[in-house]
Amino acid sequence: MTRPAHPYIVLATLLGRRQDGQTAAEYGVVLGVIMLGIVATIGLVSGGIDSYFTAVAGKIGEIAP
Repeated sequence: MTRPAHPYIVLATLLGRRQDGQTAAEYGVVLGVIMLGIVATIGLVSGGIDSYFTAVAGKIGEIAP
């Protein structure tokens, strides 16, 4: 007489066959990493952009008071 498989083993076998959820999770991780990179880049560049626009506004103020 054979013993039935443990329910967790059956569940792991069924989940291991499906790749749809795994692919979606991978896309989610990649998207998260990309978003962190974008936010970090904007944070690093924002000071330079602010000073550039301040300098341009100063030049425009000198030309047309």
